[in-house]
Amino acid sequence: MTRRVAVTFPGLEGISVASVVSLTLLVPFALLTVDYTRLDWGVLGLLLAIGVLSSAFPYVLDTYILRRITPRLYAIITSFGPVIAAIFGVLVLGETLLLQQQIAIVVVCVAAGAAIATQRDRPISDLEATAGAIP
Repeated sequence: MTRRVAVTFPGLEGISVASVVSLTLLVPFALLTVDYTRLDWGVLGLLLAIGVLSSAFPYVLDTYILRRITPRLYAIITSFGPVIAAIFGVLVLGETLLLQQQIAIVVVCVAAGAAIATQRDRPISDLEATAGAIP
C-alpha cells in the first residue's frame, strides 16, 4: 500500500494525506490519556522531535526509495531491519544474543543473499520494449 501511495501521489502529497488521516484517528485517543499538568514547551518540543525522527523522516525516505527500486529489493532491504536492530543491541546496549537468535540472523542473511543472487529481470512485453526504445 505504501508503494501504491508513493507512486500515485507526486512529491510528498501521499505522506501528507497519510499523516492527516493518522492524526485524525489518533489524536482523540491521545487527548484522553494526556496528563496536562506535565505539558510544557520542552515536552512539546521533545514530542515533535520524536514524531519527526521516528515517523516523518523514515516515511519520506521510504517514499523516495520505493519510487526507485523494485518491490522485491525493498522487501529484502526491509527484512534486514531486525538484524540491524539486534546488532545495535549488542554494540550499543551490550546485549547478548542466544545461539537461536544468532542462527536466526544467519538464516535471514542467507535468505536475503539467495534472493538477491537469484533475482532475474522481469520479462517485458514487445510494447514495453518498443516504448523503451523511443527517445
